[in-house]
Amino acid sequence: WPANLVTARQAESDLSQFQRDAAAFAQQEQALLAAIPLNDQQPLDLVKQLTRVTEQAGASHLSVSIKPRLSEPPVSSGSPTAPAELVTVPIHMEFELEFVTILDLLDNLRSLQRLTTIEEVRVVRSESILPRQQVTLILHAYTRTAQ
Repeated sequence: WPANLVTARQAESDLSQFQRDAAAFAQQEQALLAAIPLNDQQPLDLVKQLTRVTEQAGASHLSVSIKPRLSEPPVSSGSPTAPAELVTVPIHMEFELEFVTILDLLDNLRSLQRLTTIEEVRVVRSESILPRQQVTLILHAYTRTAQ
């Protein structure tokens, strides 16, 4: 009996931990799904956010363009509750900014409500615009497509 009781208590403890973990994963999944909208091939709200954050950093001569969707195949999310595929939407940004504020800008981009990745950062020094630098950012925004 005592061995069975110990085994049952351990199983109960393991089940409770599993249930807590499952609830935490469900919350994380909901937060991630909120950051990846469904079928948003022209993320204009994200462009507004990027423009605001970049201008607040002191950037000038800002241009933002949404590039055609990448031709690579979508990535399956693998989630049974949200069967969808992830598609990247490239966003190309060019602006002038003082070098000391570039890292602050990149840090502020982490606060965006939309899931994005920074694929490339290019900084070009030009004597004609000093102390500013010509900065190019290539970001990928993510959208889900229903299967």
